[in-house]
Amino acid sequence: MDTIEKQIDEFRYEAADGAKVRIVEDMAVNDDERVVPFLLEVLADPGEFELARVEAAKLLMSGLEAHRPAICEALAEVLRRSQESEAVRCHALEAAEAYGEESAELRAAIEQARRDGPRAEEAARSEASDDAEMAMGFLEELGGLDV
Repeated sequence: MDTIEKQIDEFRYEAADGAKVRIVEDMAVNDDERVVPFLLEVLADPGEFELARVEAAKLLMSGLEAHRPAICEALAEVLRRSQESEAVRCHALEAAEAYGEESAELRAAIEQARRDGPRAEEAARSEASDDAEMAMGFLEELGGLDV
């Protein structure tokens, strides 16, 4: 088993979340053909540790010529998913902009993500504001907060 295989196995089966970021970073300095598919797998997995996914997106920004079609496909998939975390979505969008001219599918996903981004943030702020108002009303009904 070589170093790349060990790192991938450690990431998948043994690593705690914080160690996953280190593994992704360590793999970035390797030109092995298995690195980019691994980074794409990490980025595309919505159940994976968020910071590892963010790091994978950052590394994919560096213009990896031989893997452009797969990168475009994975980035478009991540951008189309509405349930993505804001950090992953922002870094995927940034990476996608480096490849946007390569794929009509990716360009469409970039445009959609740009359109949805501010509205999604506004909706979240509105929902948080509504929740805060409801909580304050509830506290008032209870007679305030004794501290």
